Amino acid sequence: MADKRREVFAPIALALNKELERLMGSIEEAPHSHQTPPPGASHVVPSKLTQCGRCNGFYAHLVFAENPATRGELENIARMMFDKIKQLNLPTWIIGAPMEPGVPESAKSMVLKVWPERQDMQFLTPDEFNAILRSLESEHC
Repeated sequence: MADKRREVFAPIALALNKELERLMGSIEEAPHSHQTPPPGASHVVPSKLTQCGRCNGFYAHLVFAENPATRGELENIARMMFDKIKQLNLPTWIIGAPMEPGVPESAKSMVLKVWPERQDMQFLTPDEFNAILRSLESEHC
């Protein structure tokens, strides 16, 4: 029975994956990103809680992709971190490494806000993103 199900559903799953990659971008450069780690293994995703200078409370959660990322990789990180993001209940962004070679201060990165409301992907410089954080901090307390 399992073989029959596999025979029926495998072509459907492959076609669905192809269509998703066509719509969302291919992630061929990171084929391992969708594999489940073996039991007992863990992958550490760098992240930072941003603290208010006035009340010392946290007001933002930043999660960092290790390389210039594709949208699919940022979405994958959001899925991996979902439980922690939900538990913290802070505005959360997944931030890719700078996309352009050269001076990191002027290079744009992919930025995806995932909590509390998901927003469209943006391409921001550090100064542009820091302006968002300053605004959020000023409204925090």
